[in-house]
Amino acid sequence: MTPLELHELLVKHKRWLRTQNGGIRANLTMADLRGSNLDAVELRGGKLTGVKLSDSSLAKADLREADLFAVDLRRADLTQANLTGSDLRGAQLRGANLSGAYLANAILSQTDLTDAVLRGAKLIGADLGKSILKDADLTGADLTGANLAGANLTGADLSGATVKDCNLRGASLLDAKLDNVDLSGADLTGAVMVVSLDQINPDLRRTLLEHQDWIVSFGARGQRCVLEGASLDCVDLSGMNLSGASLRNASLSGARLSKAQLAMADFSGANLARASFVEADLSGAALKGCDLTEADLTGANLAAAEIRDRAGKSTGRFWPANLVDANLSGASLNRTRLNGANLLGASLADCDLSTADLTDAKLPEPAKPAKQATARR
Repeated sequence: MTPLELHELLVKHKRWLRTQNGGIRANLTMADLRGSNLDAVELRGGKLTGVKLSDSSLAKADLREADLFAVDLRRADLTQANLTGSDLRGAQLRGANLSGAYLANAILSQTDLTDAVLRGAKLIGADLGKSILKDADLTGADLTGANLAGANLTGADLSGATVKDCNLRGASLLDAKLDNVDLSGADLTGAVMVVSLDQINPDLRRTLLEHQDWIVSFGARGQRCVLEGASLDCVDLSGMNLSGASLRNASLSGARLSKAQLAMADFSGANLARASFVEADLSGAALKGCDLTEADLTGANLAAAEIRDRAGKSTGRFWPANLVDANLSGASLNRTRLNGANLLGASLADCDLSTADLTDAKLPEPAKPAKQATARR
């Protein structure tokens, strides 16, 4: 397409937008416009399916509700462009600059945004499901209500981003920067990530840290951690001492609790799916009705806890770990100590118990064969 042809097309499109005589909606399907200067271009509602616009400049362009399906915008400059409600499904935006761009309610599902710059971009309600955002810069971006289910955000920088009501189910956030990001309102079910203690709600963090003082001072300082029903999905609590804490019905799916001290802690009814308890001390812990599907309990201690008096002397009594009705389907129980544990009613489907210590443990009763109906004569 020659520059003159493009100019005429844009003039007719403006007339179409204003419902003037001679107006025709712009149709640039599969056009080759690589390296073009289209700053502030008015193509709202235009049809740009499959257009080649790599290395082009579209700063402050009006592309609201445009059809940009499978468009090639690699390394394009879209600074402060308005793409509100546009259809960018399957688009290639690798290395594109979308700083300050408006993408509210835009459809970006299965879009390649690797290394893209989206600093301060408005992505409210945008659909980014299964998109690739590896190493993307999303600092200060507004992702309120956005759909990022199944998205790949490995290595992305989300520092200062707003993710309220954001759907991050099954998203990969490994090595992502989440400084000053409040994840409390986001749906992180099945997300692959690690959230540091500094990144969680300040009130939750304070409660967890005060419990450390409570433990060390034997109750003289701080206070016992009671976070029943709290959301701590994917939070890294490795090495923390939460012995005796109450986390009943809390959600800790994907949380990291390796080498944590959790003796006599109460996790009854909690969601601990895919959580890591490698070499953690869960002696005497209450895990009744917990969801421990695919949890990693390698080398964890779930043996009965020895009851000691205030002076630290043994009373000769032991408190068994309670896993009654817990779901351990697919959990890793390699070298796990379960001696004396109560596993009645627990589901152990797809669990390898060959190296686990089950001495004196109360195991689930084998399923009884279904009774066959007696045929009537």
